[in-house]
Amino acid sequence: MTSLKSVCTIREYPPQDQPHARMHRHGANTLTDTELLAMVIRRGTTGCNAIDVARDLLQRFGGLHSLGSRQIAELCKVPGIGPVKAGQIMAMVEMSKRLDVPIDRVSFLSPADVAKHYMPQFHHTQQEVFTVLILGCP
Repeated sequence: MTSLKSVCTIREYPPQDQPHARMHRHGANTLTDTELLAMVIRRGTTGCNAIDVARDLLQRFGGLHSLGSRQIAELCKVPGIGPVKAGQIMAMVEMSKRLDVPIDRVSFLSPADVAKHYMPQFHHTQQEVFTVLILGCP
C-alpha cells in the first residue's frame, strides 16, 4: 500500500473534489486514471479509500494499460482488492478491449492498416493467438 494513507473517505472530500461530482460536471475525460479506477473499485479498505487502493494498483502494475495483462489472482494480492473487485476491474478491461474493435466493415490498403486494426485486440493476450484474415474484393 502507498505510504500516504487517507485520513478521510472520498465522501468526506469537498463536494467539488469528489470524482463522481467532477465527472458529472466536467466529463469523464477530466478524471485521472486513478480516479477512474477508484470509481470502479468504489470502496477502499481500513485506512485507505478507493483512490488510495487504485493508486496502489496502478503503481504496482505500471498503469491502466498493464491491468489487462494481469490475472485476477494477481490483483487480489493488493490490499483492498478481493475477488469481486478484481472481477469488476477485469470486466472493465474487457469492455475497453471490445470498444476498441470496430464493428463496421474495414478496408485494408497495407499491412500497416491490418496491424493498426488488429493490434488492440491482441495486445493484452497472455498466450499466442492464431487468426485468419480472409481478404476479398468488395
